[in-house]
Amino acid sequence: MIANRADSVRLSDGEVAYVIKGGNQHPLTRQPLAQGQVAMLLREMAPAEVSARIAGDESFEFSYANAEGSFLTRAMARRCRPRFRLNPWHNRLRYRR
Repeated sequence: MIANRADSVRLSDGEVAYVIKGGNQHPLTRQPLAQGQVAMLLREMAPAEVSARIAGDESFEFSYANAEGSFLTRAMARRCRPRFRLNPWHNRLRYRR
């Protein structure tokens, strides 16, 4: 994401994953993400105190760091299907919605 100068990545079960760059959505996957696929990925990234909230219907956020940089992950409940947005830490204020 950082190497491609993307603003964020949007993930939601049952939908195609998107990379957001310059305000435009670009498909990141050809097929919709399978039920539970996003939760499995996020559980690997999330701190223990957040992990239990991933399958719930409440909004939350957490930070994550790896060799590429630091990221802010936000979960937003949307009609029984949470939507997750990962932003590079330097873009964290751009997507406060």
